[in-house]
Amino acid sequence: MHQPNSLKYSKEIDGLRAIAVLAVVFFHAGFKYFKGGYVGVDIFFVISGYLITSIIIKDLNNNKFSLINFYERRARRILPALSFLILFCLPFVWFLMLPYQILEFASSLKFVSLFISNIYFWKAGGNGYFSTKIDEMPLLHTWSLGIEEQFYFIFPLFLIFFWKFKKILIIYILIFFFITGIFIAEWGWRNEPIANFYITPSRAWELILGSILALINSYKTFKNNLFSLFGLFILAFSIYYFDENTHYPSIISLLPLTGTCLIILYTSKNSLVYKILSFRLFVGIGLISYSLYLWHHPIFVFTKLILIEKPSYLATIMMIFLSIFLGFLSWKYVETPFRNKKNFTRNKIFIFSSFAIIIPIFIGYFLYSLGWGTLHKRTSGLGETYEHFGYFWINPIYEGVGTYHMCDNGLNVNLYCGFSKTDESKSISANNIIWGDSFAAQGTGFIQSLENKKYAQISHYSCIPLIDNNYQNKSELSYENIKKCNDFSKESIDYISENNSIKKIVISSRFEILKNMNKKEIKNFSKYFISELNNFIKSLDNRIEIKILPPPPQPNYDISSCVNKLIVNGYARNICNFNLNDLSILSHKQQFLMNEFNKNGLFIYPVNDFLCPENICSGMIGDTRVYLDDNGHIRNEAFEKLGIMIRLDSVFGNYLEQLL
Repeated sequence: MHQPNSLKYSKEIDGLRAIAVLAVVFFHAGFKYFKGGYVGVDIFFVISGYLITSIIIKDLNNNKFSLINFYERRARRILPALSFLILFCLPFVWFLMLPYQILEFASSLKFVSLFISNIYFWKAGGNGYFSTKIDEMPLLHTWSLGIEEQFYFIFPLFLIFFWKFKKILIIYILIFFFITGIFIAEWGWRNEPIANFYITPSRAWELILGSILALINSYKTFKNNLFSLFGLFILAFSIYYFDENTHYPSIISLLPLTGTCLIILYTSKNSLVYKILSFRLFVGIGLISYSLYLWHHPIFVFTKLILIEKPSYLATIMMIFLSIFLGFLSWKYVETPFRNKKNFTRNKIFIFSSFAIIIPIFIGYFLYSLGWGTLHKRTSGLGETYEHFGYFWINPIYEGVGTYHMCDNGLNVNLYCGFSKTDESKSISANNIIWGDSFAAQGTGFIQSLENKKYAQISHYSCIPLIDNNYQNKSELSYENIKKCNDFSKESIDYISENNSIKKIVISSRFEILKNMNKKEIKNFSKYFISELNNFIKSLDNRIEIKILPPPPQPNYDISSCVNKLIVNGYARNICNFNLNDLSILSHKQQFLMNEFNKNGLFIYPVNDFLCPENICSGMIGDTRVYLDDNGHIRNEAFEKLGIMIRLDSVFGNYLEQLL
């Protein structure tokens, strides 16, 4: 983000940009000392708010401000490099991505072109910015451009309107919006954490903070070497200390924001911070920071789509240098020429801008129009069509999670969830229930195929049956979702208690609350859960038999993504296999909990024996993909197939009869 000519050029601002963009790049590279590198975007927001507001103030003071000039500068600044990046992505998307990934990319194009991609990625980004889903989205990082442009669509109008009043009034109003924004972010991370990360109301206050700095600086300049050095320390601390578990944005965002403000306000030419930030390498990276930001994420995404394993340190360094090189080329041969009015007049820029917005939208519609009629019939790297491997026109996030695709979250006693009339009940009910979170939903087809019996489904995502608030509060759920889980558990218990037709319950859950527990805490949880289970059975006069369907084993990498790459690139079919000793931390804890349950007499379906003969687990059963996502969900097609195979197999079938 090169400082425009209407302001005196400051090397330290470009140096600060370098810190921001390198923090983001190193975060996406996975460097352990940059776990909080995502705050680089917040640094950019403050810098942007400061510079753009300074430009507007200068023009307003000189009675030279023009909206059309302002939006022309934004168009010159943003659109050319973004347009070339989109065109660059197209062949890689076509050859390296699965049908559903191509369609998701196509859908994102219109949102990116209209600068509302933050809304799209909020809705389509899976479990949020820190999930592995981001490795399938080459344009995900444009969410921050969306927030900036939405802000600058309104902000100049605000300044024009209030400029005729006292300038101090503008500061007071901006402070009000700044404080309001903090409250919105605080509410957001507690109730809608994914939306909170992406939407403008949760982020605009960071840009507003930069605007407040510009207004203050227009009255008075400051110099304090100690304050600027302290600001640099705060930035370094935030980048190192924050991680994906930090509630963000929130009031804690004030740490990196304050650091940025201290550097902008108090850095003078004789200060140590100025000497650091004006270092030639930092200034150079700052100059190309916008293009580098644009290019780094697609480079990372496409490289990861080729590699089965996590990129090595050498591969990561090469990706970073390639991003810097392409960023430099983009800055020199795209950004710089388009900013020169001698090369491109206003009319040419607006014509180019129109095409830069319209063409990606048309490309997106064209790719989307191909649909599954064309995309899923393309030949994969393994020589069969994608359709052969089960890539159908179903949203991959929900693909095959349970037999009852129309069954909604919560207690829903209807035909969609497998309930029907029974001998013991005149109204619809069930003899067999599977109860739990999304792992219960996914297990329905398996249990029915395995036992050749019908089961009704009572499930709610992320909700473990029977646990109380003490344990619910240890989960990473929002307050609103904890309440939903408590209500779901109570309603389910009441329903089961009141229906004598129910004879058997299979409980299944991911038990995600184990994430932050040690072995001692897991043992205590096991005792607590079994006690709650026994009390529940006693309250029903022991009329119900309860068994546990455990979470499937999950390796310490995203096996669903591994299988996707295997099929696209034609790698060996056993390349994604894993040993039962090489599980993720959560999966190890799940297995430990199941062992504790088993020691205390609970029946545990031997899923590991079924999925992992001889302790080797495969990502595919024949040509059927097993895992759905990086959370350990099993595709319904695979789970049902596995159940049938076990029931019909002479060895496993006899073993199963003894167990059941």
